[in-house]
This record gives sequence, structure tokens and C-alpha cells, in this order.
Amino acid sequence: LEQKLEQLSGDQDHALREERAQIAKERARLSRLRFELSSKLTGLESLPKTENHADKEMAHKLQTLRQHLRDIHEQEKREEREAPLATRLAKLWRRVEY
Repeated sequence: LEQKLEQLSGDQDHALREERAQIAKERARLSRLRFELSSKLTGLESLPKTENHADKEMAHKLQTLRQHLRDIHEQEKREEREAPLATRLAKLWRRVEY
């Protein structure tokens, strides 16, 4: 029983390390995407401005996109703070089952 307990504890530690590695990869991917997006937005903002309906519409779309990204970022932070260890372990267990 002690061996089994040690093995399960080791498995849990391994699964937790894998989950942390996966989270780190996801954060890196999100950082790359945010950087690409900010680069594109900077490029768009540096274009000469003309006053017409299409530009106003594009400005509105960009503003909406920025707000959406802010909302996503806030939601990610909220989920990260709220996710208890049991939830993360359950998520890992579901991954292992499939």
C-alpha cells in the first residue's frame, strides 16, 4: 500500500508538472499571438489617416477587437485565480483517460 501511495503521489507530481508545462506552452503561444496582433495594429495605426466611412468603420472594428482582447485577458486571469487544484487535476485525469 505504501508503494502504491508513493507511486500515485509520483504520478500526481508528474501530471502536475506536465500540466504546468502545457500551461507554459499555451502562455507562450498567447504571448506570440498578442505580439503579432500588436505589431499588426501598430502597422495599421501608422498608416496615413483619411476621413471616410471605411476608415471609421475599420477604427470601430479595431476598437472592438482591442476590447475583446482585453476581455479575454481578464477572463484568463480570473479563471487562473479561480481554478482550484482539484479542477486542474480532474482536467489532467480526463486527458489521460482519452
